[in-house]
Amino acid sequence: MRHENTHWGLALDGGDPRDAVDWFAARFWSGVSPEQLVVGYQPQRPKADWKQRICASGKGVVAAYFTADRSQSLIAYPSGVVAGRFPFAPDLDAALHCLETAPFAVASFDTLHEQWSSLDRKYRPPSFSRNHFPHGWGCAFKAEGHDRLVSRRWLDAAPWQVTHGAGDLSLVQFHALAAPAKIALAQAKPGHRAMGINDEGGFLQQPYVFSVPLAGLYAADEQMLRVVVLGREPPAVELRDARAAVKQGALAADKPLKRVAYVFPDPAQAQRHLPALWLRELECWTVIDGIEQRLDLTYSHQRPVPEWAA
Repeated sequence: MRHENTHWGLALDGGDPRDAVDWFAARFWSGVSPEQLVVGYQPQRPKADWKQRICASGKGVVAAYFTADRSQSLIAYPSGVVAGRFPFAPDLDAALHCLETAPFAVASFDTLHEQWSSLDRKYRPPSFSRNHFPHGWGCAFKAEGHDRLVSRRWLDAAPWQVTHGAGDLSLVQFHALAAPAKIALAQAKPGHRAMGINDEGGFLQQPYVFSVPLAGLYAADEQMLRVVVLGREPPAVELRDARAAVKQGALAADKPLKRVAYVFPDPAQAQRHLPALWLRELECWTVIDGIEQRLDLTYSHQRPVPEWAA
């Protein structure tokens, strides 16, 4: 089953929004002026300078519609995200080549299936916020955009398919493009959650909001926080917060931070948490025969491969 001539939704974040507007216009509407321009929810007659006006500061949401039914559109948000809807037949190679030329750090694709909301009325796909699309069939990271993940290792975390392209591009695919709506939704849900802004997710929203206090022994000479784990199981949200603290480079103004080490006196407990710590580039230590040993340096992670991508 193929979804020929499907209208795709793509949102680009990072860099100058004017570059994103120019890229969308040149690639999908070259030489075409919009039929309608909406500035701050007020319809206006498009003029020759519509691309400049769509990114004008202080105008709120600005949208250009290229068809009467608004199925093709280009919207610039105050957050800096620029989102377009355009005809595009689902093809992974074509999507990859398209993204290679696009100016962005983080990108999100809308769903291919309008039926998702009726198939599961309680399901609300997560998103990257900032006016990004709710997770649909995929998302992408380019160059410094990977820093929005807890680690590049997170690309090995969930049953999604990752395709790499030129310009340090990583395209994450949540489901088989040709899958019918019901099957596509089932395939996508695990990846949606793992790439969401939630306790188990590996995406770091900006500005980052910490959920739990990080408690441990701070070693100034190593710029490291040692967290000794006794009588508890560190939750995923704590590990996400720990990695976010490393990313921001400090616990506090007077406490620069480069490392967070979790120390488990119980080797079995250390082994249980080793995969989660490794995926977030957090150190995992245990005590064997009275000697502290670091486990994550020699750990070999097995990336889950979804059946639909095998």
